[in-house]
Amino acid sequence: MKKFLLILSILCLLFAPLSAQYTGQWGMHVGGSAHFAVGELTEWFVAGYQVEMGLGQQQDSPWFIEGLIDYSSFSSTHIILNPTDAPVDEVPLSLWYIGIMAQGKYKLTSGNVRPYLSIAGGPHYWVGTRGAIAENSELAIPAIPEKILNEWNMGFKAGLGFELLLSDMLSIDAGLNYRLVIGSLWPTMQEHVELEAVNGFSSLGLKIRTNVYF
Repeated sequence: MKKFLLILSILCLLFAPLSAQYTGQWGMHVGGSAHFAVGELTEWFVAGYQVEMGLGQQQDSPWFIEGLIDYSSFSSTHIILNPTDAPVDEVPLSLWYIGIMAQGKYKLTSGNVRPYLSIAGGPHYWVGTRGAIAENSELAIPAIPEKILNEWNMGFKAGLGFELLLSDMLSIDAGLNYRLVIGSLWPTMQEHVELEAVNGFSSLGLKIRTNVYF
């Protein structure tokens, strides 16, 4: 009986009608995601994280248009090996960026569970760091100073997800997105270091966010 009541409660939550969002209604959100490097970015990193917040408004259409600001970070360690593949040094690597974007969410259906597509773009400030490399006379590696690159470039993301309305004013959503930030990390081709260049910061993100409407 308890299991039946639990299932019935879930079905009521999913299918009991809530008030539809109306044209001009405002909403704000906070969220985060786990980001996984793809493409050339995998030469330096495996995974990172992202946090964001934003404010937007429901249009007279399925579009919800919002502005958002987010912060993303990746970090890892590059291992220098000797000819026998034994580690002799570690080089810290990091990349972070802040994005200011306009985003559109297009609802595919109405109801309490709303699948959607999203697309966003805007300027990004990024900083990439390759740590200093100590001199190693055995491997003929000279001392190589730390290298920091930073620029303003454009970034873009697109994704899909679903939004679950918990009440007229509160919802959560989850989804998957692909992101590309324009930028380059320079190579370090010293023998035994052999750190490849990166052109374009591509990643896949698994996201979750909370939305409040007013």
